[in-house]
Formats: sequence, C-alpha cells, structure tokens
Amino acid sequence: MRINEAIDRADRLRPNVVNYFDKRLSLYRLEMELAEMMELEEVPEWEDAEGDYELLVPDPHSEVYPLHLLAYIDHVQEETDLYQIDMMTANQALAEVKAWWRRNNKQLKDIRFRRVFV
Repeated sequence: MRINEAIDRADRLRPNVVNYFDKRLSLYRLEMELAEMMELEEVPEWEDAEGDYELLVPDPHSEVYPLHLLAYIDHVQEETDLYQIDMMTANQALAEVKAWWRRNNKQLKDIRFRRVFV
C-alpha cells in the first residue's frame, strides 16, 4: 500500500476536513513505530513532502494504515465515540501486524537453547 492509497481509503470511509499533511504525518509516526519493531537499520525517510512512498507493511496486513488514520481523523474532529471504537480497532490491527511480523521474521538471537553454548 502507498501513502496516498491509505489516505484515500480513510477519506472514503470517514469524510473529513483534516489537512492532508497532518494525515501524512500521522502515517509517518506509525511507520516509524513499525520500523523500530522491525529493527530496520535504515529508517525510511519521506524526503519529498509530496512523494507517494510504499509503506512497510505488505498486503493483506496493510489495512492497519487506514484504520490508524480513521482514529486520527476522529481525534482531530473530536468525535469521541467514534474515536474510542476506531482506536480499539486500530490497536487490534497493529497488534496483529506485530504478531505476524514476529512469527514470520524470528531472529536467531530470539531462539533460546538449553545447555547449549554458542
């Protein structure tokens, strides 16, 4: 999924007046959290303010991005009830992405052996 695709999906689900660059910054913060979890050596940088970059999480798990934006839009527009629901949904999606990443990208350093010295 690309940046603009995530923003477009969120905008279709929740019509809003939130600034495009604010939504982009919210996505960037989520992307930095995911990059830290993935232990990437080089953190993805979005040099160009208008660039449409590919996001880190691949399909079908990339739905975390529009869900995150829905909660952000609700927060900015002070839609308290919607925010609570959307934030729970976004947090659940993020937890699933993190679990998926740990299952499929287990590092050797995470594997513990009993009575074996390396």
